[in-house]
Amino acid sequence: MPPDYRLRMPGPAAVPDRVRAACALPMISHRGAEFRAMLAEATQGLRALIGTAGDVFLLGTSGTGGMEAALINVLSAGDAVLVVENGQFGERFTSIASTLPVTVERMIVPWGQAPDAAAIAARVAAKNFRAVVVVHNESATGVVADIGAIGAVLRDSDTLLVVDSVSGVGGIEMRMDDWGADVVVTASQKSLMCPPGLAAAAVGAKAMRVIETAHGIPRFLLDFRRAKNSLAKNETPFTPPVSLISGLREALRMIAEEGTSAVLARHARLAAALRVGFEALAFPMFPRGNFSATVTVGRVPDGLDGGAIVRHMYDRYRTVIASQRTKLDNRVIRIGTMGAVGPADVFTDLHYLECTLRDLGRAPEPGAGVAAAARVLGS
Repeated sequence: MPPDYRLRMPGPAAVPDRVRAACALPMISHRGAEFRAMLAEATQGLRALIGTAGDVFLLGTSGTGGMEAALINVLSAGDAVLVVENGQFGERFTSIASTLPVTVERMIVPWGQAPDAAAIAARVAAKNFRAVVVVHNESATGVVADIGAIGAVLRDSDTLLVVDSVSGVGGIEMRMDDWGADVVVTASQKSLMCPPGLAAAAVGAKAMRVIETAHGIPRFLLDFRRAKNSLAKNETPFTPPVSLISGLREALRMIAEEGTSAVLARHARLAAALRVGFEALAFPMFPRGNFSATVTVGRVPDGLDGGAIVRHMYDRYRTVIASQRTKLDNRVIRIGTMGAVGPADVFTDLHYLECTLRDLGRAPEPGAGVAAAARVLGS
């Protein structure tokens, strides 16, 4: 690994030294008092960050595993589910749901646009859906959904609102209970500043009542009923990734020390600075609004290739950013502002991006991206 390696893609994000050290602590018994205290602190910290009084279950899996867990727990065989697709991860939810013995309907929203609560309400009024599935922060496009508006139209119905906030929680406000979300899934490797491998599912009372009686879809390892029974004793039903939970506890302590509102404001400021820096270097924003605070997505200028920019940023400047592997392949570049990031990261990103453009035959105004970002950040 190059000593000057910079991980700036929209997840997994860089892991701070404090979290790395916590992950490297000596192993402890997952049935002992020490782990029970660790789990209790971590789940309580997640409750505060997600904005729920409900249960939070930690699962030894990826974010996609958390998405699958949400579906297999709330759906029964024969149920109908509406998946809102406005990007790659809405499409992934459809792929997961399509493997289950349920009826899957898709609400297709053009990439770069946010879901419309009124349109969702109309679909739910026309058909009895057990759940509506929405991606909070679509990291493929940089668009944030208005979960509060969507939750408001579903709150008084029997339909559950299942939310993927894998790349949102910790960097973008989530008020699960206030907004009427019933299940919120997130994961360790984005704004929670941990290594990959740990998912979290927050489950409200309305969803738990459905989970207790759901039937016809097998569940064992990811069974939320087992998780709830174990959580009452501050345990997990099966062997958990103890080291990752230790790192998560430390990351949540870091967020609490900075203050959640300050953390969210920092993410928003850095993303705003990166956006204007992109535009100063002739990368217009891909979305038209509802901008993410954890990932910035810019359109690649005509005549250039997003993959070539990504490769050059790494080969020459050891900076790992991302293009987009599906519908926007080579048409956009993406840089993360999630977790332990600060102004120096944004300035360096924009400097190397300017240098890359010059190396590839363009002639951007010297320092334009950094200067634009500095005006936002006030330094």
